[in-house]
Amino acid sequence: MTVKIPTGVVIPRLPDTAGENISVEVIDFNEYITYLEWITQRNTKQRAKKVSVRSNLEILRPPHLIVAIGELTANDEDENGNEYKAGTRFIIDSNTRRYFWEHGLTDVIPKSLIANVYKASTLVELRKYYYAYDNPDAVEQAGEVMTGIYGLFDFKPKSNKILGGSIVTGQNYASMWCPGAPLYGTNKGIWGIEPTENDTRTTAKRWAMAEQFKFWREEWEYLDTFKIGSAGSVIDQPLLMALLIASKVYADKKVFDQLIFKLNCKDYNASEKKPISYIGEAATGARNDVYTKDAANYETYKKAYNYYLYWIQRHVENPDQTGCAGRRGGYDGYGQEWVAKYIPTWDDGIMEHIEEN
Repeated sequence: MTVKIPTGVVIPRLPDTAGENISVEVIDFNEYITYLEWITQRNTKQRAKKVSVRSNLEILRPPHLIVAIGELTANDEDENGNEYKAGTRFIIDSNTRRYFWEHGLTDVIPKSLIANVYKASTLVELRKYYYAYDNPDAVEQAGEVMTGIYGLFDFKPKSNKILGGSIVTGQNYASMWCPGAPLYGTNKGIWGIEPTENDTRTTAKRWAMAEQFKFWREEWEYLDTFKIGSAGSVIDQPLLMALLIASKVYADKKVFDQLIFKLNCKDYNASEKKPISYIGEAATGARNDVYTKDAANYETYKKAYNYYLYWIQRHVENPDQTGCAGRRGGYDGYGQEWVAKYIPTWDDGIMEHIEEN
């Protein structure tokens, strides 16, 4: 028996199993499109707009007919508390292809597909199969991975600076320097993570990214309300990192709201030398003694961490002070001082709770 596909490709009947917890099936297209996207799938619609992706998928080719499916064999829930029943199937590989097929963006829509079906009792096990297919380590693709993490937590950002997932670097440094955050106190954060014997480095890194986002989720939702990155915005990624940390303390404080709003539309006068002036001028590159624009390295973010938290604090104390001078003795070490003062460690929090009760 054979199953014919409009392209003329003939698929022979395949064996029911191809190893432990793996089977190979011929799946009807109408059944295939009922399966769920993998829970951390990248933003498929956004990815489909890329020229390189369109040129690859607009014409149906034989390799496109081979897909990967994950089947959950026991009830489980994801990191956001969403429950999935045993028997739920996820599209592990071919999510973007499905988008093209469902929207009529290819020359031919297949009627049947060859599916490698991977079965596991937990979502954690299934994710290993997903990352085995979606395994690029390139920096430019980290943002796409982050958009998948957004989906896991049902986060639908509107800000240009957040929407595409280009928050990975800033979020990682913020986590390295903020008590309680995943990988706090490490020198490299997600880039230095060591996998367990059952994980790959890529899998461990990406799950740590999800844990970091979970820690900062409320702050990202708060910052997103300002539509960060709109026309005129001076907020670059190092400044966004500092604002993220400061949001742990000042979110919804009117004077801090004002700071973000004005930076996002460049509403300040540099010549007045107010705290916001110092922040804005550094973020636009007018003060290259702070850091070099577009150099996304440890030194850049460390300088931003120290410099911006100092001037954010000055703004919160008095946003209208003019003629401000720089910090006597320089900015090195201020970020750590600020965090120690305003963000208590876990133990400090416990002691405060004990003393209050």
